[in-house]
Amino acid sequence: MISQDKKLATNQAISPYSFSQAMGIVANGTNENMKNVWLHKMGFHEDVFHFNLESKKYYSLLISTKKKCVENERTAESSNERKEFSMHVTNIFKSITNRVYNATIIPFDPNNTEEALEKFNKLVALNTDNTIKKAIQSLSSDISVLLLNVLHLDFEWLYKYENCEYNTYEDDEKIVIKIPYSNEDYSFIAIMPKDAKYWNDIGFFLSLMTLKEAKLTFPKFEYENELNFSDYLPYLGRNDIMNDVTVIEEVDITKTIIKQKVFIKVNEYGTTNSTYVNQNIENCSYLDAQPIIINRPFFFYIIRHDVKVNSNLPIVVGKYLGREN
Repeated sequence: MISQDKKLATNQAISPYSFSQAMGIVANGTNENMKNVWLHKMGFHEDVFHFNLESKKYYSLLISTKKKCVENERTAESSNERKEFSMHVTNIFKSITNRVYNATIIPFDPNNTEEALEKFNKLVALNTDNTIKKAIQSLSSDISVLLLNVLHLDFEWLYKYENCEYNTYEDDEKIVIKIPYSNEDYSFIAIMPKDAKYWNDIGFFLSLMTLKEAKLTFPKFEYENELNFSDYLPYLGRNDIMNDVTVIEEVDITKTIIKQKVFIKVNEYGTTNSTYVNQNIENCSYLDAQPIIINRPFFFYIIRHDVKVNSNLPIVVGKYLGREN
């Protein structure tokens, strides 16, 4: 999902894995039948939500129990009944998200959104080593449920750009290199087109790669971006997720807004959250090693290898076009 629009000619990254996890939690907000309908419409298999990343992950669901009580006064007449109803709703969400998705429920008062905003942003910062300090800029008192899904990865390179054997592929249109992390389950794939109009599928590249000794020159970079999935779902054929489902399901949630904020940092040590420096790196190596110089805009993937099913799961997909001034 890399835009070719000139207006969006900027460094950008997205985590399809994080998106699928977030969608799974939203689907679980209703009963099992509705969850299965949503998963089917989105084309996700149940197993993707139980994938073990072996890294820090954090999911949180914000729910305004006070607003839900007001909307359901017809079933909870007294203040005690409303309080019991509030606890019941919260416990249901806690049970689902804790059991299946390791999520956290945070009740908040829609009349005091600043306190909820501060609490939520602190939790996100804590679970991303302070790389994302302001996940949410503001909260509306009209919000019934707010879901924010955070995925934090921190890997070191296996070779640190040394004179080593890399899996590579090159033809007249592009150069592809697979840079391994010390965690052998993950890799960084860089695809540098020789023609700015070129784009293709990662699976094809991986099947053609061969090992060869190379001296790698690679840029350091750091950036973050935010995406509102309500803008992208229609292009993916998933705009039905945003529809009002109250006609077929007795729920108060009539609109879902899901945003994703991605922070990516790459340097000579790996994909980490260390000091920002943006320049090319070239380590000393033997003169007979073939140079691979990534010095033009490129696409990248961070993938996890699943040897059991012989597949590669994209965790993060992005593009780096150069320094943003």
